[in-house]
Amino acid sequence: MTGPPSDRHRCVRPDRPPHRDRTRRRSCPPPRITGEQVYAPAHLDHEVSRAIVRNKQRKNITERQAGQAITYLAQSGAQRIPLPSLLPRAWELRDNTHVGDALYMALAEEPGCPLVTTDTKVAGVPGIRCVVETLAKT
Repeated sequence: MTGPPSDRHRCVRPDRPPHRDRTRRRSCPPPRITGEQVYAPAHLDHEVSRAIVRNKQRKNITERQAGQAITYLAQSGAQRIPLPSLLPRAWELRDNTHVGDALYMALAEEPGCPLVTTDTKVAGVPGIRCVVETLAKT
């Protein structure tokens, strides 16, 4: 991360569509966090693009919506943080949560930034040392 942490920094964890609910469709990505520097683990692009493809294949979103989501992801401006520095802490959390989620937690702990997510379960993960801001799903 570059620069000192402040209350204008955020670590963002992408929300996940519900697994078995094919009736819920998202016409656009969640609203941007404006006026703040956003950080995410470097695997963000892989994780989100995989979810977009999966939702397109399941017909949860249209081709146009998938294209818009990919464009939004590419233009998001989130600073991607390389994984090697996050791996030791993510490994420590492996028994409490999915390692992919633990990478976001490790990143939020590092600069002291809040972890922003729509997943209400994240705040209850034992052993995390970051503030979790849970946003309502839109």
